[in-house]
Amino acid sequence: MKFYVNKDTHEVYRETCDYINYPHVIFLGVYDYSSQSVAAALRQGYSNGDGCSYCCSYCCPTCYTK
Repeated sequence: MKFYVNKDTHEVYRETCDYINYPHVIFLGVYDYSSQSVAAALRQGYSNGDGCSYCCSYCCPTCYTK
């Protein structure tokens, strides 16, 4: 699945999320799990990386921590 990261808030979204803010996101990569995408965002320098409370938390509750 494709994931995107918000450049301002560092929140990670699945491409199908209704809450994704397209003008402010960039493509993060393709990952099997939300946890992988959040880990990738952190590795890429998005120090406040966290999963979206709507699209990431339902399948991976540990991805949404803030």
